[in-house]
Formats: sequence, structure tokens, C-alpha cells
Amino acid sequence: MNQAAGAVQDAYGKTMDAAADGAKQVKDAAIKGEDMVRHFIEDQPYTSTAIALVIGVAIGLAFSPRPAPRSRWEM
Repeated sequence: MNQAAGAVQDAYGKTMDAAADGAKQVKDAAIKGEDMVRHFIEDQPYTSTAIALVIGVAIGLAFSPRPAPRSRWEM
């Protein structure tokens, strides 16, 4: 019994360590990405504005309602 309990505790400890390491790696990657984006925006503000405009227009077109098709007999 004690060996099984020890094995379970060991597996739990290893799982928690792996989860903590994974969370740290995700956090570090997010910070690095945020720094990269901030530097890009600071270095190239006009390009950043153009990219934001294109993304905004694309989202607007994707979610705007489409007009109903008209037949050629309606006027």
C-alpha cells in the first residue's frame, strides 16, 4: 500500500512540475510576442495602422449582413 501511495505521490509531483514548466514557457512566449509587437508598432506606426485597418475591414465584411438578391424584374 505504501509503495502504491508513494508512486502516486511521485507521479503527482512530476505532473505538477511539468504543468508549472509548461505554464512558464507559455508565459515567456507571450511576453516575448508582446514585446515584438510593441517594438514593431513603435518602429513602423504607419504600417501598423494600415494592417489594423485591413483587419478591421475584413472583420466588418465577414460579419456584415448580405443584401437579399434581387431579380432583374424588381425595380
